[in-house]
Amino acid sequence: MSYQIAPLFCRPWTLLGIERKLIESHYEHNYGGAFTRLNAISAELEALDPATTPAHVIRRLKQDEAAALNSLALHELYFASLGGDGRVMSELMANALACDFGSVDRWRSEFMALANSLDRGSGWVLLTWLPRAGRLINQCVCEGSQAIAGGITVLALEMYEHAYHLDFGPNTVSYVATFMRNIDWNAVQGRYEDAVAVKPPRPLEQKQFADLPAVTVDEVKAMLNQGAPVQIIDTRPRHTSSRSPA
Repeated sequence: MSYQIAPLFCRPWTLLGIERKLIESHYEHNYGGAFTRLNAISAELEALDPATTPAHVIRRLKQDEAAALNSLALHELYFASLGGDGRVMSELMANALACDFGSVDRWRSEFMALANSLDRGSGWVLLTWLPRAGRLINQCVCEGSQAIAGGITVLALEMYEHAYHLDFGPNTVSYVATFMRNIDWNAVQGRYEDAVAVKPPRPLEQKQFADLPAVTVDEVKAMLNQGAPVQIIDTRPRHTSSRSPA
């Protein structure tokens, strides 16, 4: 499979405090490098015979493929997160952040603190919707860590040195603040609305146990502690949460 490079979603000359040269270099060399690397890995995987190739070779290639795919996807989100007035946020997004973080200021403080914790480090800071939980969270994705399975990222801030060093040197605090001033909240809202529309994982349905009352894990533990006999138990969740972007 051959992957196609995406266009540069933001307009570098419109950004405040970020030079066009930095964005263009970032797009060409780092995002473009991930694209080239991914296609090379993909070609190598298609050419090998799984029946005769050592398992450790396949594992290494699949790990490299996952890393390149993540780099490609997160770079695209990063560029698509820039180009607006970060101070202007729609009521929908403000309400969503207030619902899940307590307030917009509380979200912003946590997001920026995560980014600044990666000072002279490497990684990404993401605002992610979790269909399973029906809420937004902030998360760090660093070397050796993974993004949350099933999460849908709506805002991405890169903290690898190549994303800021040409303009900001080691001053990551200034870089993070500048990024926040350039967030395109209209684009973030569009991704948020799409993410909220994604259904959570379908729960397991065991119709043969439909007439049994639901029992929580804590209730089972209490029954065991009291010495009560436990037979067939339905441990399905009693309810699931959902939210509409409207």
